[in-house]
Amino acid sequence: MHGIYITVIFILAIALIFKSSNGGNGSHIEDIDEDEEPAQILKDASVKIIKNTHTNPTSTVVVPTSPSSSSSSSSTSNDQQSSSDNETDDTNTAQDEDTEEELLPITGQLSFFIDKITKEEKGEDWGKVVEIKFTIVNQKPTSFYPKVLIYLWDDNDEADIRTYVEEEIYFDKLEPGESLTEEKEVSISFNEIDEEKTLKAVLYDEDDEELDVEIEKFTLS
Repeated sequence: MHGIYITVIFILAIALIFKSSNGGNGSHIEDIDEDEEPAQILKDASVKIIKNTHTNPTSTVVVPTSPSSSSSSSSTSNDQQSSSDNETDDTNTAQDEDTEEELLPITGQLSFFIDKITKEEKGEDWGKVVEIKFTIVNQKPTSFYPKVLIYLWDDNDEADIRTYVEEEIYFDKLEPGESLTEEKEVSISFNEIDEEKTLKAVLYDEDDEELDVEIEKFTLS
C-alpha cells in the first residue's frame, strides 16, 4: 500500500511540473478525494497526465547540468591549453638554444676552402669544370656578402689567361659566427686534358675587398 502512495505522489509531482510548464493554459490536476481507493487515485492521475501531455506535446522537463560536471570540463580544457602552451614554449626554447649552439666564437678570423672540384671529359682533348664545392667560415665580428672569382690555367698558358675571370659566384649574407658549405654549378672549359690545371678562387666581400685566396691543382685523366 505504501508503494502505491509513493507512486501517486511521484505522478502528482510530474503533473505539477507539466502544469508549471503550461503557463496557466487551463490544464490542472483536480483535487483528490482522500477517501478514494489508491488504485482509483492512481488511475485518475494517470489519465490527467496523459491528457495534459496530448494537449501540450512540446512540454519538456529540463534536467539542469551538474555544476561540478561543467567545472570539471572547463578545468580539463584549461589544463590541456596550458599543457599545449608549455610544449610550444619548450619547443621555441630548444630551437633558440640550437641556434645559439651553432654559432662559432668570434675570433676575428675568416676561413675559405675549396672542398671539391667536379669536372667532366667532353671530347678527345677537352673537358669542363661543372661544379665547385666551397666552405666559408665567418668568425669576424661583422657580416658580409661573399663573392668568389674563379681563374683557371695550366703551365703553358700566358699571363692574360691566368688573369681571366672564368666565373663570378655569389652567396647569401653570412653573419658573424656563421658558416656555409655550398656546391655551385659552373661552366669552365679547358683543353689539353693531360696537363695539370690550376684553379684559383678569390674571396671578396660586397665592397670588392679581397678576403682570402684558395688554389687547387687537378688533372682530368
